[in-house]
Amino acid sequence: QANDQIFMNQVLTAGPNALTFSVPASAALGTTFARFRFNTVGVLGMTGGASNGEVEDYQVEIGGESSLKWEQLPDLSPTGMDVDATWQPLDPDSPPLLLADDFLCTETGNITDIHIWGSWLDDVLPYWEVPEAVEFTFSIHSDIPDPDGPGPEYSMPGDMLWMRTWTPNSEDIEWIDSGVEDWYNPFFPTWLDDNHTMCFKYNYIIDPQDYFLQEGTIDQPIVYWLDVQARPLDPDMPNVRFGWKTSLDHWNDDAVWVAAQEPYNGPDWNELRYPMGHEFETESIDLAFQITTEGGGPTEEYDFGDAPEGDNKLAYPSGVIGSFPTCKTVGPAGYIQHGFGENWAWFGPMVDVESDGNAGLCPGCFPTYDDDECFNDGDAGLLFPDSYTIDAVTGSVTTCPSSTAGSSLGIVCNNAVWGTDIDIDVTNTMPVDGYVNVLCDWNQNGQWQNDPNTHCAGVTTPEHVLVDFPVLAGFAGNLASLMAVGSSFQIGPNNGYVWVRFSITEAPVGIDWDGSGVFEDGETEDYLLYVEEEPEEYDFGDAPDPTYQTLLPNGAHHILDGVTFLGASVDAEPDGQPDALATGDDNDGNDDEDGVLFVSPLIPGEQGAVYVLANVPGFLNAWLDFDGSGTWDASEQIFTDELLIMGWNPLNFPVPSTAVIGNTFARFRFDTGGGLGVTGQAPDGEVEDYQVDIIEDLHDGLKMHYHQWPDTTSFGVDVCVIEEIDLPRRIVADDFLCVESGPINSIHIWGSWKYDEMIPDDVIFDLSIWSDNPNGAGGWSEPDQLLWERQFVPGEYNESLYYVTPDGECWYDPCTGEFLNPGDYNIWEYDFIIPDADAFMQEAGTIYWLSIRTHFAEPEPNEFGWKSSVNHWNDDAVFDCLYPLLRVKIMFQWIWHSI
Repeated sequence: QANDQIFMNQVLTAGPNALTFSVPASAALGTTFARFRFNTVGVLGMTGGASNGEVEDYQVEIGGESSLKWEQLPDLSPTGMDVDATWQPLDPDSPPLLLADDFLCTETGNITDIHIWGSWLDDVLPYWEVPEAVEFTFSIHSDIPDPDGPGPEYSMPGDMLWMRTWTPNSEDIEWIDSGVEDWYNPFFPTWLDDNHTMCFKYNYIIDPQDYFLQEGTIDQPIVYWLDVQARPLDPDMPNVRFGWKTSLDHWNDDAVWVAAQEPYNGPDWNELRYPMGHEFETESIDLAFQITTEGGGPTEEYDFGDAPEGDNKLAYPSGVIGSFPTCKTVGPAGYIQHGFGENWAWFGPMVDVESDGNAGLCPGCFPTYDDDECFNDGDAGLLFPDSYTIDAVTGSVTTCPSSTAGSSLGIVCNNAVWGTDIDIDVTNTMPVDGYVNVLCDWNQNGQWQNDPNTHCAGVTTPEHVLVDFPVLAGFAGNLASLMAVGSSFQIGPNNGYVWVRFSITEAPVGIDWDGSGVFEDGETEDYLLYVEEEPEEYDFGDAPDPTYQTLLPNGAHHILDGVTFLGASVDAEPDGQPDALATGDDNDGNDDEDGVLFVSPLIPGEQGAVYVLANVPGFLNAWLDFDGSGTWDASEQIFTDELLIMGWNPLNFPVPSTAVIGNTFARFRFDTGGGLGVTGQAPDGEVEDYQVDIIEDLHDGLKMHYHQWPDTTSFGVDVCVIEEIDLPRRIVADDFLCVESGPINSIHIWGSWKYDEMIPDDVIFDLSIWSDNPNGAGGWSEPDQLLWERQFVPGEYNESLYYVTPDGECWYDPCTGEFLNPGDYNIWEYDFIIPDADAFMQEAGTIYWLSIRTHFAEPEPNEFGWKSSVNHWNDDAVFDCLYPLLRVKIMFQWIWHSI
């Protein structure tokens, strides 16, 4: 019959496929038959022909209720592996290894049996052929829960509650032929492919006086851990080692291991994950065992939901963990349950029943996902849109078998219209009206709960989108047919996938329902639906939200006009792309975060420098979070309506001395109107967010206003300072402010050699310090009186290659007007160390000038240029082509603009 189908269009991969299915509590006990049909097309019935494939029939037995209360079956396929769980006192080079895996108790009762599967390294048994020559130590522990959910930490065994040692007899062991399998020692670590073929099941029947009483219930389940360690008893074979078999059944966290001997209560447990190179590399390892208990009665069956719930159970591919109220045996979100006897209201053609959520697979479920409605079992009532599910292997979204990719619920912040965008088939045979409620996880946080931060145009979008909608007694048909034409609800602001719950109940649930509850009647169906992004019309930032407002409705965003932007291009996004590194916009496949170059270190108390590329003239407003508070305060605005020309703009800003060291974020907003704040919409332009570093003071003895770093970009200019035999004779000078009285013991400059033709062993530097004339003849400040000079010959200075500019830099001779681009590529640093006896004594608060001339011991054609700086202080540098100075201004600003 149709309701006997256990798999429908189940996709199989080549090779072994491990599948599970639920056996209804109403199944008749005794002998029955199963039919399996396989082809490459699907959509096969119980009878009829198929173009390819095979049919296989089996006689099977349905037994009475088992006392087996936990089971993780061994992986006997080629992916199976045995994890070393041996304490071998004869091998001092190998530490004792202890393994543990967790299980859930939902019914109080004595644990009477423990069964584990395992193998021996290289198929070498104690005494070569005696698998019972081993002593096992079993212990049961409380649970230390995972402290950070989806984070890097994990749960582990807590206090020891029970421990026993056991040496099996031959009748306690079952030999199982597993085929070729691997071996893994997590301590070294060592992974041995195709290591052994024999598998053994060890059946520990506990003495009644040693039973362990587990105390969980369905409403208050308890997690326990089983620890296992084996000690081989062959005194002459130190290399005999036992491994606990892996299982494909995954529940809760990974198994764990520690290098320790039982009894062990320590905290140093390590996660067990498949080793690199294995087919399942880095995935969780679970171990194969069974737990048998006394007690228990017949399992009652009801209808439950199947939205994801539980630790490490993905709700969305983004990594969000599901906390939807689904599983009766998983907390703490609660659960939803329908039925005390027959159910008289449902969605779709029928309602099926199960013992727990996700088609009865809770608690050890997710994956697989959507085992109730998604897999076309004759139960699903959703008419449209298409529904999706999460692939159990990849964690990515895939369509349900009954759906075709493409249909969506609608566009973010638009209305979904009943009967047009969404509808479901509903039947109410109750003698009273039923009530339909629909929940949508708009903020995609894995639970149904209104969030004031989830809104469109400043108005919160409730997740409870249909509240206690009445379905008349006796009605059967489309839910939308009961509504006024055009009835709708607003879709939330986040595009992508959202979990949606449909429930029909005999009683109203009230507003702001969370999706949980126990009802006498009705049904719940959960679906993963798709929400489309808004049309690509805006540019958003990508700094981490919510502290830096990035997302709709008030995150910074600009209407794109195609001409007003920073950098080479701008792309559109449906919403902000907050990212911990502010690279969400960079990594979306169309990197447009290219309008701002940070060209100097950010040091408290000094000056920052940027180059900003504008596509058209406009205004720049920018902020930098100097105090690392996670917000941009008004005092942290570094540019306010800064007028930019079309092209590159060199800009500087002060870094406050109170700036906090470490990573922080900057936001640059550009438009043609100006007046922009940190958030909100702009009629044109672009917003770009950057992660930047504020570094510590270099403690290099700096005694001037701040570092003037060399320009290492292709905009850098090397100004010729060579003193030729023939006129003109050049001298170049720049001013600085003394901030600490005392001797000048070192001077550091940067520069390049024209065409990179360097003469490293022959160049002489003449360095001079001058007083300042603030009112020079040309209208700018300039050097006045010569206060100190010193000539440095080879051996009296150090030189080193500082940087190589990939695209080269410019060369400029202010005396001849010669301008080359590129004129050189290599940037050199020259360090002049001055003994105290020769040092110039400067006074704090005084402006001085440093001048540079270079020449050679013998005439040479090579020419040296002093590197321009990205940092600006006071007036521009000056040069003279005859000695003394003619006070001719170097127009660095003019040079930049000409570029």
